[in-house]
Amino acid sequence: MAAAEEFQLVRPGWAVWSAYEPTVRVELWSTALRTRAGWLLIDPIPLATAAFAELVGETPVVAIAMTNGNHARSCQDYRRRLRLPLWADPAAAEDAGLVADAALTSDRLPGLRVFPLPGAAPGEVALLTEDGVCVVGDALINLGSHPFQPLPDKYCTDPRELRGSLAALAREPGWDALGFAHGEPVSRGARERLRALAEDGEDQKDQ
Repeated sequence: MAAAEEFQLVRPGWAVWSAYEPTVRVELWSTALRTRAGWLLIDPIPLATAAFAELVGETPVVAIAMTNGNHARSCQDYRRRLRLPLWADPAAAEDAGLVADAALTSDRLPGLRVFPLPGAAPGEVALLTEDGVCVVGDALINLGSHPFQPLPDKYCTDPRELRGSLAALAREPGWDALGFAHGEPVSRGARERLRALAEDGEDQKDQ
């Protein structure tokens, strides 16, 4: 698994790091969110030891969240080394061949909401914070060749259902920034961009 040497602080309490993974020929991005209970690692890939220590500081790391069945990544390594629980939707854990310590649900951490996104990868969810950040797995990507686009149909469990899930996420209040498992984060205006994307998809469907 590719490793990142440094992290990017998008804003206080929200950090990302990334590395190109040649086996899948795509950039992998990981997220850390600081909740009221401590840091949550989302779809983590390796981060250099010194950089990880700088990121978390004195704040405890409370858990690992896996957003879908394709994102086992380095979850098991972090789980073993840091003795952290792994949270995932049951369908995601099964698809990844892992046994999660608990289902990834909205009652896991104060201020964290879990929003299911059926139609993308198995067990796909988005995570929303009380600070207005939304983090997605594969449901949306923000890569150079595919900026701010839904997961390509060939990788979806149900492309039509995913479009409906993304439209529902766009209607969900309380968030404006978006982090990805594949691509640069969008620090503002993301919900409006998703709403426009969903409306454009509806227009094309009606033509």
